[in-house]
Amino acid sequence: MENKTVITISREYRSGGRQIGRRLAEYLDIGYYDKKILESVAAELGLSPEFFLDSNLNADGLFSIGVPGLGLSHLTDLSVNVQMIEKARSLMTRIARTESAVFVGRAADAVLGPGIRKITVFIRQDFDQRVEACMQEEGLNRRKARARVREMDDKRRSFVGFAGKQGWGRPENYDVVLDMSRMTEEEALQKLARLYDEKQGYETLKGGYLDQYTHYA
Repeated sequence: MENKTVITISREYRSGGRQIGRRLAEYLDIGYYDKKILESVAAELGLSPEFFLDSNLNADGLFSIGVPGLGLSHLTDLSVNVQMIEKARSLMTRIARTESAVFVGRAADAVLGPGIRKITVFIRQDFDQRVEACMQEEGLNRRKARARVREMDDKRRSFVGFAGKQGWGRPENYDVVLDMSRMTEEEALQKLARLYDEKQGYETLKGGYLDQYTHYA
């Protein structure tokens, strides 16, 4: 049976991790999954996809039912998030057993169990550089951008902890940590591609299907 390896990418807010993940999946010609995972889960739970937007994470890092129009008054944040984690675990595990893939965010490194062969990656970047990116992408002033970056990092840390993995961002909890303040996107891409080949046990073909995931950007 052909080897299957998944690469999970956790990242600080506005560090460029999603772009790197998308490019890596294209370069290796393997599956790419990010927020589409939760959209599938939302459909299974009978929820609007908007429920799983980052903007709907509460201070505890849980997706909140306190959104007008969702009709979730009979549920609690905890119960919905428990269901979401279990369904995401089932879906991601099914994918990981079927194909090699890149998973960006969604606490994939936490929910995929030890029976799945994976490479866990954390992507970070200098705080001020991330603030600049936030200002440009979201049109915020510096004060609000700094608060936004800190807030989203905290929410991601809490969400991953809820999913079962403590120590979000600690180097010892990942196979590799990439500091995008010290390397280019291309260097990061090549490093991860080499790790993928090592895991697979042979040199894979690369670059044959570039730009196949541009609609996910």
